[in-house]
Amino acid sequence: MISKAIRVRKDQISQMLDFLKSRGLLASGLRIKKEDDHAVIPVKEVPEGYEPLEEDFEQLSRRKSYMDLVNIPDELRVYLPKSMDIVGHVAIIKIDEKILPYSSEIARAIMAFNKSIRTVALDRGVRGEFRVRDLEVIGGDGLETVHRENGVRIYVDLKNVYFSPRLAKERARVLSLVRDNEIIHDLFCGSGAFSILIGKKRNVKIYSVDKNPYAIEGLKRSMELNRITNIFPVLGDVRDVMGVLPHADRAILDLPMESVRFLGDVIHRANYFHIYYKCDSPEDAVREIESKGLIVDRYGLVHGYSPREGMYYFDARKGD
Repeated sequence: MISKAIRVRKDQISQMLDFLKSRGLLASGLRIKKEDDHAVIPVKEVPEGYEPLEEDFEQLSRRKSYMDLVNIPDELRVYLPKSMDIVGHVAIIKIDEKILPYSSEIARAIMAFNKSIRTVALDRGVRGEFRVRDLEVIGGDGLETVHRENGVRIYVDLKNVYFSPRLAKERARVLSLVRDNEIIHDLFCGSGAFSILIGKKRNVKIYSVDKNPYAIEGLKRSMELNRITNIFPVLGDVRDVMGVLPHADRAILDLPMESVRFLGDVIHRANYFHIYYKCDSPEDAVREIESKGLIVDRYGLVHGYSPREGMYYFDARKGD
């Protein structure tokens, strides 16, 4: 592409680019030409003091997302999903009904843009007793994967166990609060992401409870992947097993739809609690939690569900 240009010494490139960008003079989308000890930079207008040139420049690739690769009518592009959850090699997306006929094409574009993604699944909500994602594979192969976060590997069977990569920072936050020699209850442990991270990074004992047998089997596989022996998987309902677990320094309740409802069953079995709860008013949730006999030290948004609702964490301790 022909463009106006200027020639500068190589040691001036960075400074000149900053100047051109600040003045809106840089011609974007074109590759700078580098010569022996000079560079030719494409510009919209030639700044004062420089010899005006005209050069033929190579255009840079403008592919910034998978959307640039999708073969879909222009009037439907507004409906393309703008975000996705990536779990291991699996991308999970939600698709507007208007573009469902293009599901396979969308999956193809996602895998072409990101070579580490080998499966694309359509998220149709949650299903069943264990509230796992109702996933339909629209590109690639299986839903079993190994997810890497915070320096650990987590085996995830997405067909049978719920997992959210959006809690990675929250799991790291909780890890930062844990000290060696603690006893921890990871209730509703799911894939065991909290347990695996804490068990790998701290000298603690963790009792990880879930009534989903696929979750417990997956946790055991993650323990093998990370060579962890300080986690004790427990298959069963929290209400049935709390009485046989040792008293804990810390309990994690990651069941956003129902965690507060279970506080009465676990409050006397630990000293400190990390509670995850879906609500539209965290202040109301604080009052609800404190009505159970706990004191909330801090709370914060983990991620949003909708413009009004979010998933919040609540760090709480027993009242005096």
